[in-house]
Amino acid sequence: MAGLTGLEDATENLNIGPLVSLNDFKECFAHDGKYGDNAQNKWKSKTILIYKLGDNPFRKLENVPNMFGQVVSPGKHAEIVLIEKIQTEIENRRMRSQHPIHVKVEIYISYSPCHDCSNTIVNFIEKCNREWCIFDIKMNFSNFYKHYECLRNSAGQHVPVHNEGLRKLLLKRVMLQPVTGKEKWENFLSANGVPVQKQADRLAIASSQERITREVDDNNLFLKIYNSVFH
Repeated sequence: MAGLTGLEDATENLNIGPLVSLNDFKECFAHDGKYGDNAQNKWKSKTILIYKLGDNPFRKLENVPNMFGQVVSPGKHAEIVLIEKIQTEIENRRMRSQHPIHVKVEIYISYSPCHDCSNTIVNFIEKCNREWCIFDIKMNFSNFYKHYECLRNSAGQHVPVHNEGLRKLLLKRVMLQPVTGKEKWENFLSANGVPVQKQADRLAIASSQERITREVDDNNLFLKIYNSVFH
């Protein structure tokens, strides 16, 4: 479903229903457990990612519905799978046009990228820049990935390694956004193909007291990371 470029293809998939099941929404996206306690809170090892691959600005496809594709990655990291799909899309576009390519991607992902995936995305952005390709990416994540995990740097300091990866993404102007609060969850559910009139059960899951409390912490942590880059 990713990278639909024809109205016929889009129309065939209009009634696919939610990409993320209610169970996966609860256990992966709207998880309300505390960080650092995998046994008690049953954090899932898989990452679920849905994405929208935008259209080249030199083509007019305003009437094509915005379709989301899904990547479920139990082994290979979902971000790596997506980058491979985007690379294929870029190569296909190069075969059709000599113009500079502009690729826009919006992502909803159950975990923020790990340090290695952040590095892969950064390297891909730099590669695109060298090859006359503008790559804009917005990444919405609902849980931080092991933000407490530290490694010793060359100066002997213990640095939160995965948070450092997020800093690198911000430095490359990747738009990062934790999914917190009712409005952002509504946006996610709409992207996920859940009609407004059927969102109540999922919104109730995402607004548990435990989840609300942790989202406050998530917002504060993200603000700290963001300010370390731009202030």
